[in-house]
Amino acid sequence: MGTETITIRVDAEAARTFKALPEEDRKKLEALLRLRLNEVTQRRESLDAVMKEVSDKAKTRGLTSEVLKSLLDEK
Repeated sequence: MGTETITIRVDAEAARTFKALPEEDRKKLEALLRLRLNEVTQRRESLDAVMKEVSDKAKTRGLTSEVLKSLLDEK
């Protein structure tokens, strides 16, 4: 299966952070997003339900917005 490029809207800080990441890390994030998008369409759940589930799991595991920013800022 081939790939296509899509555009998603994010805030300016997220865009800067993504663009500043090494290529390998950007590819990992793209793969993660691809997997999650595929899960959403295959499970037939609403996007809101999936987003809430991901958010809840991240919070349970200690991922706050500050921690996420710190992880993304690491080089």
